[in-house]
Amino acid sequence: MKRNLEKKRKTLVAVSPLLAALMIFSLLPISALADDDAAGAEQPQVSEGAAVFADVSAEDWFYDAVQWAVEQGVTKGADDTHFSPYAACDRAQVVTFLWRAAGSPAANGDLPFSDVEQDVFYADAVRWAVAEKIVQGKTEASFAPNDPVTREQLATFVYRYAQAKGEGFVGLWYFPLDFEYAASVSDWADESVHWCVMKGIVGGVGDNLLAPGDTANRGQIVTMLYRYLDKKVANVVYENGGKKLTVPGEYEEMSWYGRGPEENYIDRNHGTPVGAYRTTVTENFFPYVKSSETGNRTGVRYITLRNE
Repeated sequence: MKRNLEKKRKTLVAVSPLLAALMIFSLLPISALADDDAAGAEQPQVSEGAAVFADVSAEDWFYDAVQWAVEQGVTKGADDTHFSPYAACDRAQVVTFLWRAAGSPAANGDLPFSDVEQDVFYADAVRWAVAEKIVQGKTEASFAPNDPVTREQLATFVYRYAQAKGEGFVGLWYFPLDFEYAASVSDWADESVHWCVMKGIVGGVGDNLLAPGDTANRGQIVTMLYRYLDKKVANVVYENGGKKLTVPGEYEEMSWYGRGPEENYIDRNHGTPVGAYRTTVTENFFPYVKSSETGNRTGVRYITLRNE
C-alpha cells in the first residue's frame, strides 16, 4: 500500500497542470537549497576517490559542490589539506572559477585593465569574461581583481554567463522574492537574483534571509556553480497531447507564486488570491481522475520543488 501510494503521488505530481507550469530548469539538484542548513537530511557518504579536506565533511551543505568543483578542475583546495569553504572570494577567483567551469575557452583581444597583468593566472579568465559581457571593470581602466564579491554580484555573474549561452528571462516577467528584506537587492542585480532564485541556484543563508550584500565565500560560489552547471534534468514525456513530467519523489517541499493554497475553480471567480505560497506535495495531493478536472491551479507563475 505504501509503495502504491508513493507511486500514485509521484505520478500525480508529474501530470498535474500545476507542474505543467513548471519551468523544467527550476528543478534543483539534490544538494540542500539553503546555503548553511542541511540539518536533519540524510547525509552522503564519502565515496572512494573523493577529494579529502580537513575542513570539508560529508555532512556539510557544500560537500557535493566541492567534490564536483575539484573533479571538474574548477578549483582546488586552498592548500593540500584545506578547501577553506568560508573564505571570501575576490573578483579574480570568481571569474577564474566560471572560466574553468565553462571549459577554459580561448579568448582573444587585449586586456583593457591596467591592474591585470598579461601573465597572471586569471588573465585569460578576465579576457574571456569581458568578451562574453559576463563582467565589467570597476572603471574603464581598472578591474579590481582583489575586491571581494557579494552574493548579488555573484548571482549577476552567473546570470550573465547564462545569458551568453542564450538563457535568461524573455519578455515580461516578475514574481516576489519570498525572503525577508528581499527589497535590499540592488536594482542592477534584481533580474539576476530573481532568475537565480527561480532556478534554485541561490537560496537563503538562514532565518529566510537572502543577504544579497554579504560577501560570498568559496563554499557558496562552488555550490552556485554546481547547482547551475550540474543541474538535474527532469524526464519529460509527451502523452495524449500533453506533457507528463516525472520528478524524484524526494522533492517534497513545494513553493509557488500564483493562486492558492485553496482550490482554484474553472470560472476563476472563486479562486484564492494570487500570492507566494508554500506547502508539501503530500499536503497538496488530491487524486483527480483526469488532469483537466476542476481544482487544478492554472494561475501559477512559477513553482520550485525542493528536497528538504
